[in-house]
Amino acid sequence: MTRREKTEFILEQVSLCIERGDWTQASILIRKINKRYFNRKPKKSAEEIEKLKQQAEEREKTRGPDEAPMEVDDDVTDLKLRYYDQQITLANHDYKYLDVCKHYREVLDTEAVENNPEHLRAVSQVIKLSKAMYRKSMTNFIRSLWRASSTILSCLPMTTSSQICFTASNKTPGCHKSPRRLD
Repeated sequence: MTRREKTEFILEQVSLCIERGDWTQASILIRKINKRYFNRKPKKSAEEIEKLKQQAEEREKTRGPDEAPMEVDDDVTDLKLRYYDQQITLANHDYKYLDVCKHYREVLDTEAVENNPEHLRAVSQVIKLSKAMYRKSMTNFIRSLWRASSTILSCLPMTTSSQICFTASNKTPGCHKSPRRLD
C-alpha cells in the first residue's frame, strides 16, 4: 500500500467511528496519521506528476508481491483537509476549544485555503469564534473552581482550620502572630 492509500484508509475508519459515536476509538485511530505527511509539497509540475503516475501504474502491473509500490509525490491537500475536519470534530466533542482553534489554524495555513478569499474569510471568522469560546470556557472553569474552593473552605470545622494556621505559624521562622482562623 502506498502512503496515500494508508492515510485514506485510516481517515475512512475514523469517519465510521465518528458516525457510530465511538469517540475513543476515533481518537486512537487518528493518532496513527503522521502530520508531517501533509506538509510535503510536490516539487514537480503537474505534467511531471502525471508522467510519474503513469510510470507507477505500469510498474504496478509487473511488481512482485515483495516489492514496495512506487511512491508518487502528489498533492495531499484533500487528505489534509479531511484530517483536520475530523480533528475539529473530535476536539469539539471533547470541548477542547483551544485545540479546535489550532486545527483551524492549520487549515488556514493550507495553500488552497489561502488562495480562496471566501474560504479564508470563513476560516478566520471561525478561529476568532473558537478563541472566544475558549476564553469563555476558561472563565467559567475558573469561576466554578473558585466557588468549589470557597465551599470546601466553609465546610471545614473551626478546629481544623485553626490547627492548620497554628501549625503553619509555628513552623514559619520569625512569625510572632497568634493563630487565627483562615476564613
